[in-house]
Amino acid sequence: MALGRPHDAVPVDSTHPLYLIYTSGTTGDPKGIVRDSGGYAVALKYTADKIYDIRPGILGGHPASSVG
Repeated sequence: MALGRPHDAVPVDSTHPLYLIYTSGTTGDPKGIVRDSGGYAVALKYTADKIYDIRPGILGGHPASSVG
């Protein structure tokens, strides 16, 4: 982190792949699921507003796969 440099944000479509997770495989073989940036952004905004009551100026983390 100490050697990191800031970078400008890069706009992407809401369907742009964000990350890959695998299901637990409880009903068969685990399956790869691609989460897109739009779905994650909606879930993040909803949980920040409705569950955690995060407002501008409050810093916090968010688990990648907690919702959705």
